[in-house]
Amino acid sequence: MKLTPKDCKQKIIDNNWSKILEYPFEENALSIATSEIKWRYPNKWYAVNTNCDQVYLILKGDGVIEIADQKEMIKLNEGDAFFIQKHTPYAIFGDYIKLVIANSPARDVTQYKLIE
Repeated sequence: MKLTPKDCKQKIIDNNWSKILEYPFEENALSIATSEIKWRYPNKWYAVNTNCDQVYLILKGDGVIEIADQKEMIKLNEGDAFFIQKHTPYAIFGDYIKLVIANSPARDVTQYKLIE
């Protein structure tokens, strides 16, 4: 068992549109973070993770996710969970959404990209 106390979380993003706090573990198999989105994430273009799959759980709020390749908007509701496979360009929209994000393998900043 390994514990990451709340005072050990690391800021990944903290701006007017979104805030992501990651809870670091020494394991490479999995990482976890919390996120608060106010309007849009990312604030422009689309996010793509080239190495990790992600599961999102919406703790609070409602919104939509746009999958760029599909030009499709999918409604997201409080309590929903959704899976984003690596290499999938996406953007999340909502007035205020609070989420938990699980990454497998662990998220690495070098594998995160923004695309138009």
